[in-house]
Amino acid sequence: RSLEIEEEIAKQNRDLSIIDDIIKKLQKGDSIMNNYTIEKKRIPSFTAYYRHGKIDSMSDIFKFVSDANAEANEHNPDLVRENYCYVTYEAQEYQENNVELEYVEAVKDKGVDSANVKFKSVEAINAVCVAHKGEYSGLIEAYAYAVGYVKEHGYTIAGKIREVYIHGCWDRVRESDYLTEIQIPVE
Repeated sequence: RSLEIEEEIAKQNRDLSIIDDIIKKLQKGDSIMNNYTIEKKRIPSFTAYYRHGKIDSMSDIFKFVSDANAEANEHNPDLVRENYCYVTYEAQEYQENNVELEYVEAVKDKGVDSANVKFKSVEAINAVCVAHKGEYSGLIEAYAYAVGYVKEHGYTIAGKIREVYIHGCWDRVRESDYLTEIQIPVE
């Protein structure tokens, strides 16, 4: 029971932090409400490879993902990717350092597990989604908008929030052209 209470307190603290960030932006005259549009999606089930682990800093995320891709390719040279990948985080709130995360990439068929990369089936979800265009440092606004929508419309978060990387440093030169979708599993 005390673990449940601690988890609820951590969740409430995360929510308060998001709300505080929104208030600060509104006080400066910024409005995130005009920047985002909610889209509800059914994300079908799929087969994926994944890597779960820790990084020292958020600046290490690209290396974590690159290493997962390299290891998956090394043990599965014929791996066919399905153009859908995301990261989830274990922490209830944003962390800059000592970050526990999981990188997931959809593939056509299950491959061979290796030391750090494993394969699994991922169940279908209903999701509330928000697309964020621009630097990753601005994702907090997309999170705030999406979580606010979920709460305001009576949904329950039913799984880990996904950061889906659509365009980034691998195919765009300017950070202002990056595109990330926040997908919140809901019921």
